[in-house]
Amino acid sequence: MRQLLMTLKSMVPAVWTIIVGQFLINLAFYSIYPFLALYLLRNHVSTAVIGSILGARTLANMLGTVVGGWWANRTPSRRVMSLGFFGTGMGYFIMAATTSSLMAIGGLFAASFFSGVAYPAESKAILENTTPNNRTEIYSALRMVINLAGGVAPLLALAFFLPMPRFSFGVFAGITITYGLSALRWIPSRVGESRVSQSRSGSYRAVLRNQSFMWTLLSLTLSSMAYSLLVTLLPLFMSSMFPVHGHKLYAIILWVNTIMVIFLQLPTTAFSRRIGQRASLILGQSLYFVSLVAVGFAGAFSEILAAFALFTVGEMLISPSGFALLTRNIPTEQSATYMAIAQLRNGFAQSACSFVGGLILQVNGGRSMVFSFAGYAFFAVAFSLLPVLLARAHTGPQQPIDR
Repeated sequence: MRQLLMTLKSMVPAVWTIIVGQFLINLAFYSIYPFLALYLLRNHVSTAVIGSILGARTLANMLGTVVGGWWANRTPSRRVMSLGFFGTGMGYFIMAATTSSLMAIGGLFAASFFSGVAYPAESKAILENTTPNNRTEIYSALRMVINLAGGVAPLLALAFFLPMPRFSFGVFAGITITYGLSALRWIPSRVGESRVSQSRSGSYRAVLRNQSFMWTLLSLTLSSMAYSLLVTLLPLFMSSMFPVHGHKLYAIILWVNTIMVIFLQLPTTAFSRRIGQRASLILGQSLYFVSLVAVGFAGAFSEILAAFALFTVGEMLISPSGFALLTRNIPTEQSATYMAIAQLRNGFAQSACSFVGGLILQVNGGRSMVFSFAGYAFFAVAFSLLPVLLARAHTGPQQPIDR
């Protein structure tokens, strides 16, 4: 509680705006996208086309992220955020107003693209309005409210979205546009930031040349690939293990994950600060590996649930420490580009692992699939340790290593 109060006290109005806004738009996100396939199916879209639509939606979001990362380095963050969330809201409004399936799909793509545009600017605004001393805790608080939204949203989906989808899209449009307007009011503009950024051409190339950032990003990409099991193919694994109640047991795993993050994220972040961000990252990735191996060998649901509780501890260690390591030495004027590339790893991880994991599941079964995800976690640990070992070889074991 003390840590929470200290974190809340350190927040400036811009950070409060982002946290409240993220809670509200994630209520919308988690009310819509987990149930989007059902919505499209009810609108007489075939299952094959639904799969293509969902894949294209991810690509639209990734494209928007690339555009937003380039643009936010040349324009004040709040302007890009405002336009991005206004465009997202208009996409939802199209889905609310139309009775045409094609128009609804167009609105979906617009919402996905513009939400991608807003993300790098929002990440840049967080960096601009926090300090290295409170950034990790504030990011942890942000994760808490996002998980809280994710826990509440399925109830809203059952109560409102599925029975009244067009009304829900209209409400979500209003929420998203309001957040965009709030960014203009409460997030300060950084004078001169666009002039500084415009003087640097090829900012994406500059990111790729930053070896420290890219090593950390590679390690976190592998972590994201391991994590993607939870949100992509785990329902299929649970259904193969427990044909009758697999989907309900999967829901229990998600609820345990959400509750743990809500109540334990800040204490875990404080522990991460004590042991160091690098050590926290490696420990979390190691817990991913151990827990996924345990899931692969588990026979009872209680064993799987315990393993995913351990997995969640790893998640809570990795997320804020990974964010801190990624943002530690990046130039502020190019932070949007850096965060855009960092965000792309999630889309890549989910897409690649869904494809590869699905093939393994079909050919060799669920346990082999889970072990493949454990392999991603193993290599994540290896790539997190490699910079440390190289630094020790260069500086000598007596020198302190980046924590």
